Amino acid sequence: MKSDFNLYFNYYLDQLEHEIKLYDDEAALWVTTGDTKNSAANLVLHIIGNLNYFIGTALGNTGYKRDRDSEFEIQNISKSELIERIEHTRQLLSSVIPHINNLTDPFPEGFWKDGGTIHNQLLKLLSHLAYHAGQVNYHRRSIITN
Repeated sequence: MKSDFNLYFNYYLDQLEHEIKLYDDEAALWVTTGDTKNSAANLVLHIIGNLNYFIGTALGNTGYKRDRDSEFEIQNISKSELIERIEHTRQLLSSVIPHINNLTDPFPEGFWKDGGTIHNQLLKLLSHLAYHAGQVNYHRRSIITN
């Protein structure tokens, strides 16, 4: 089962990286338009912060300090830096998830209001990643067609 989580986290991180690479104009990564309130780049920063905190810090004891607000406020990080951060997150997940002892153990306290098992929280994190990867795809297509 842990290998399934690695497989799907990597799948959606690959999808996210692919979407970012499709932006020809780096400035377009930061554009918001219409009902799209978050830029693709800010969504990437949010995904990376989320995974680094809930998997890196909570399960891997990396000590990553999350500043969620800044994930939506930071501007003008280069496309190559975003891709490097995705790759770093991919490596982090690949180093933490295989070393989880038991997916049915409770998720460490203080990270989620609802508690739950590691398995259930990994499902939430995977769903969150997939959701936002889809938003980045939508953002890219809406920016390119405008």
